[in-house]
Amino acid sequence: MIKKILSISALLLSSFFVQNSFAAAPLSSDFPYERKVILSPLAEKAEVALSLQGEILQKISQRFSNADLFNQENEEVPFVLFYDEISRLKQENIKVLSVSSQKEDPITYLADEDPFTTYSFDEKVDGKNDSWFVLDLGQSYPLVRLNLFKPDRAQIRFVQIQGGETLDSMKTLVSKRAYSWQYDFNASSIRYLKVSLWGAGIKLDDIKLYKGESAQMYFTAEPEKEYKLLYGGTTDLIRYKERVSQLKPSIPFVQMTKEQDNPLFPQDFDGDGYDNNNDNCPFISNPLQKDSDEDRVGNDCDNAVDVKNSNQYDTDYDGVGDVVDNCKLIPNLDQGDRDDDGYGDACDNAHAVENSEQLHSLSLSSIGLATGVGIILLAIVFVAWKFGILEKISNLKK
Repeated sequence: MIKKILSISALLLSSFFVQNSFAAAPLSSDFPYERKVILSPLAEKAEVALSLQGEILQKISQRFSNADLFNQENEEVPFVLFYDEISRLKQENIKVLSVSSQKEDPITYLADEDPFTTYSFDEKVDGKNDSWFVLDLGQSYPLVRLNLFKPDRAQIRFVQIQGGETLDSMKTLVSKRAYSWQYDFNASSIRYLKVSLWGAGIKLDDIKLYKGESAQMYFTAEPEKEYKLLYGGTTDLIRYKERVSQLKPSIPFVQMTKEQDNPLFPQDFDGDGYDNNNDNCPFISNPLQKDSDEDRVGNDCDNAVDVKNSNQYDTDYDGVGDVVDNCKLIPNLDQGDRDDDGYGDACDNAHAVENSEQLHSLSLSSIGLATGVGIILLAIVFVAWKFGILEKISNLKK
């Protein structure tokens, strides 16, 4: 009897887990966006790679839980994922291609990761024109930040940043504006970068570049089959079979078509009476369609309610849009800023200009204090020698 009960229990439990396993598998109708994979004719099975960055990853969660791969029969296709988060570019991969002018300093000083080497542009050559330099990053990256460090005596008034995959396809990333040590932007694929500077006595100590997130999906493609990437929306199921920590450099890349609406996705996903294409919050029900900043993104899903940002860039995925985020690369939903300097507490110690100035002034104070103490000690020794105090102390010891 006991064996019978145990076997029935085991059967019920296995049935429960199997049902839930099937229930967990997403359908091709669960994702709002799709991109078809463009494959060359295959003679046999082959492993291929999809490269994802920029606007695609803006719609995919950081857990990669709302993206999946399907074939033309709307069956899931197993894939392996490589996901690279925001990080600093290695300086050894950056090469200075050209500069507008040069004094005696080697151009390598511009990107040598050494704050004690300074590159000086030649004002006699540049005149009233901009001083500029062009970088080759070695390969294309999704760039999100550039830091420009200058000595205090350098007077840089304006900066402009351009970039592109080729030297002939450069586009403006940051339009000409007042100098700041840090510039944030969102560029999907940049290999060459041109930085233009206006001012007097232009010098730079160093630069730092940060790349945004990127991902690669590896899967086995079969002859005569078609594939599509489905992504976006509210699905929260991890479907990759493995996440690798290293790129697979020998796997060939394949292209994808432009983004389009998934025809299988419900026309009014949130059921608020507005079709997805006409809904300013297609995945959150908002019948009133309130949009305070008139950027066509409803308040209920806008990550910067009072500032226009239709692209909704949120590089660090903290729920606060880049346009208002005081720590764009470090998650800080609370936006705490104790010293009201415009840099959130989460990144203030590492990045704020005030801190470097404070450290500089503290070091000067320390030097001043040490100098003062030294002078006092010398004065005491001189007085002691003058009045024979040292000799008397020596005699007492004898």
